Amino acid sequence: MRISVIFYFLSVFLLPWLAGAQVSTKTNLADDRFKGIIYRKETAFDLRLHNNGWTAAVNFGEIRTYYRTNYYQLEFGTMHSPREQKQSKNLNVIGNELPREFKLGKQNSLFMLRAGKGIKRYISEKARRKGVSIGYNIEMGPSLAILKPYYLTFVEHVVVDDEF
Repeated sequence: MRISVIFYFLSVFLLPWLAGAQVSTKTNLADDRFKGIIYRKETAFDLRLHNNGWTAAVNFGEIRTYYRTNYYQLEFGTMHSPREQKQSKNLNVIGNELPREFKLGKQNSLFMLRAGKGIKRYISEKARRKGVSIGYNIEMGPSLAILKPYYLTFVEHVVVDDEF
């Protein structure tokens, strides 16, 4: 009962307070450094799928000028070897356990955790209608990789005098 009251309090009162994504700024509109800036902070979420796995990231940025944003990134993902091949079920079952699909050639599961600090810069300004802006990102930081062994259970069939 007590845990549900605490959970209710956190979900109703605390989470909406933490969910603010952008904070408005009060800038002098005559100052050209702040031309086009409405917000001071930004939060972005990324989900990337690639040939060797997936990654999910969250970015927290502070907008310095229209052309420059400093940001922090925290990313988690998985990666697998291209040598892995998924094998389908073998329906010749002996015993009580049904075999499951497995990956031939897989030795470990790799989980990545990355943190970084970066700068996003725009080279050109975006036109008001159908415009494209050109920019680049530079980011650096540590990466931590965790290997989890991949275990398979093998069942050997020994034939002795035409019996299993």
